[in-house]
Amino acid sequence: MREAVPASQITELPEYDVAGPEEAPAILFVHANGWTRKMWLPQMRALAGAYRLIALDLPGHGALARARFSVDAAVRQIERVRAEQHTQRILLVGLSLGGYVAMAYAQRYAERLTGLVLAGCCVRFEGRIRMLTRLSAATFAVIGHGPFVSRLNRRQIERVRTQYPAELAESQVRAGFFFANWGRALAQMAATDFYPMLAAFPRPVLILNGELDTYNRQAEGACAAATPGATIHVIERANHISNLDCPDIFTAEIRAFAASLNW
Repeated sequence: MREAVPASQITELPEYDVAGPEEAPAILFVHANGWTRKMWLPQMRALAGAYRLIALDLPGHGALARARFSVDAAVRQIERVRAEQHTQRILLVGLSLGGYVAMAYAQRYAERLTGLVLAGCCVRFEGRIRMLTRLSAATFAVIGHGPFVSRLNRRQIERVRTQYPAELAESQVRAGFFFANWGRALAQMAATDFYPMLAAFPRPVLILNGELDTYNRQAEGACAAATPGATIHVIERANHISNLDCPDIFTAEIRAFAASLNW
């Protein structure tokens, strides 16, 4: 196993980061709602010795903060970055919102993928969950700006600094948190049934959930049943943002899954 590369060996481009040998198999990471590409720093550092790694910002986040989020725009962003990096096939890894976007990409561009990792995105937006998500989206549409967003941002910074080691926490704080498109993303998720997008996906799928991520744990069996070739792994002691809660275990899961694929 190769040692982690220093952060200085991760190349920062305007809308995404890259690391690792250009000719190596490619893994592309898609972040959670409100976060940025920098949430993948532990994985970028740990896996760069063996893989070409790409972590992008979704519309409405990070370098694309002024863009309007939609699932379609996010899918187009992934495909544009993949093509720009001249990678024919990728392992696509998405967490939370990024996982749902990855499902939509897989439906549209299955031939571009060698596999799919879906972390923290098993919840199906139907019934009570759909109603509550729509209510949250509507609330954000009314008050999701100005002082309300500033307060959310302060709370998120406090939470991150409490939960994670100082270096990791400060890397996330410097990148910023983006709540202006939060409600729009929720509305898109509530309006979409993602499960059917995977019904015909022909590649291996790894479903990853934190042990403490209650809602996604409850739905993981149904998600796997709707996804041919899916396996479920649980990351002990991790909650929803499992790649930061237990970065070493999450990275080991990605490394093992990538090694099992027919590149």
